[in-house]
Amino acid sequence: MYTNNSSRRLHEAPSLKNTLSATSLPSANPLQRRRFLSNLTLSGLGMLAGCSSSAFGSDELDELVNAVNNCSDDPQECLEEIMGELGKTESALREKLESKLEAASPTKPKIKFRFLKGELVYANFIDNLNLRHIKPHEVLRPHRNTQKGVKNSLPPQSMWKEIAYTLRVADEIRERLGKPLVYINSAYRSPEYNAACAGSASRSYHMKNCALDLVFEGGPGAAVGMAKKLRGEKFFKGGIGGYSSFVHVDTRGSNATWEA
Repeated sequence: MYTNNSSRRLHEAPSLKNTLSATSLPSANPLQRRRFLSNLTLSGLGMLAGCSSSAFGSDELDELVNAVNNCSDDPQECLEEIMGELGKTESALREKLESKLEAASPTKPKIKFRFLKGELVYANFIDNLNLRHIKPHEVLRPHRNTQKGVKNSLPPQSMWKEIAYTLRVADEIRERLGKPLVYINSAYRSPEYNAACAGSASRSYHMKNCALDLVFEGGPGAAVGMAKKLRGEKFFKGGIGGYSSFVHVDTRGSNATWEA
């Protein structure tokens, strides 16, 4: 059973600042430091475009490789050079990838791309959950939403593990239904963003990062039924809401059911 109070320990990615601090760099010699940074940089980019290798352009990759090879021997300066280049390249690649994904799924509401602070590390956390069907870019997508001029954001790192339980439920629904998850309509909502969403509950579980609104191919009916079946099997304990176009699932730790 997956609940917010589960004792199951999940991988929690460290903060970007801690992960990429100068003290984490190998200190033996400049070559080792460069190899370390090269692996770190290219691994991060590989994760970004894991769902679409065509998002990479040779120019972007060449620029990063050159930055790694030509960076300063000083660990801190080298790190700053690489991260600066990575930041520019990451933003460009994500924008390309987002455009490709939107074009491939014309039924999704369009979301203007914007880079989310810390999204590379959060995407790595999601990737390490080893879900069968749900990819990091699908989870990140609703965090780019804007309502009434208020931009949503990623959850605080202290809340990351909460969404893991709910994502496992969503992944199991997708597995048993055998129907594609078209998109995630809502995941974490910041308090300010939640207040700007029409019809949102003032104490929404989206603000606790344990709720998902899921749009499945064929409508929400079968997904609502499967969520109830899983809950009946004690796969999770939480809320199930049926709406006209999506199913709400959360892992609040107590059962609740409603239709709107």
